Amino acid sequence: MPDTPPDASRPGLAIAPAQDTPATVGPQRELLRSVFRDVLDRVAPAYSVADWRPADAVRQKGRGSCSQRLAVVEDEARAAGIAVRTHGLEVGAAFWHRRFPRHHRVLPATVKLPWPEFLCDGAWLAAEDVFDPQPGRRFANTGCNTLFEALIDGIVTWRGDDPHGRDSLARHVVADHGRFPDRAAFAAACGTTFPRAVAPAVDAYLRIITRDSLRRENETP
Repeated sequence: MPDTPPDASRPGLAIAPAQDTPATVGPQRELLRSVFRDVLDRVAPAYSVADWRPADAVRQKGRGSCSQRLAVVEDEARAAGIAVRTHGLEVGAAFWHRRFPRHHRVLPATVKLPWPEFLCDGAWLAAEDVFDPQPGRRFANTGCNTLFEALIDGIVTWRGDDPHGRDSLARHVVADHGRFPDRAAFAAACGTTFPRAVAPAVDAYLRIITRDSLRRENETP
């Protein structure tokens, strides 16, 4: 069960932060930044709806969705002694319209998003608060500009009242399901966007319709 009761209220929920971002960077937060950067280098972006894929499998493939790459970060953070919990968010399909402009009619109405929070140096930090905020920039959500990269760039937040001037994504949140011990507990309590049985077919379809769309600017075919 979640630590806080589900909230299935209107779109644009005001998401409360795990804790205000500390002004100083402690050793655990610095270590976590290194983990994020390492995963960025080792795991290329890919489209997938299998949020439950084990971190070892994602590392072996060398590619993964934003959620799968975050799962690798979670796994390596725990191995380094940093506690991790999951904030269960549900995001409306409009969040992905710019990424799938010709296919948004086939998107599910909402997507379950297991969002990690880390206990760094005595403070719970949401994934977007690990790096220093960079105000005034907008998240394009196209091509290789994925949510994972945006976290490291410090330009996004799920907070609706962000004091740092980052691009707020709160307008896309349709439900806040509370906090869970891990992403598995969130899935067990609230379900997943797609059943496991159909996820391979969905992933194959995504690969077809988005061929080369995640290619980094310095890559060649």
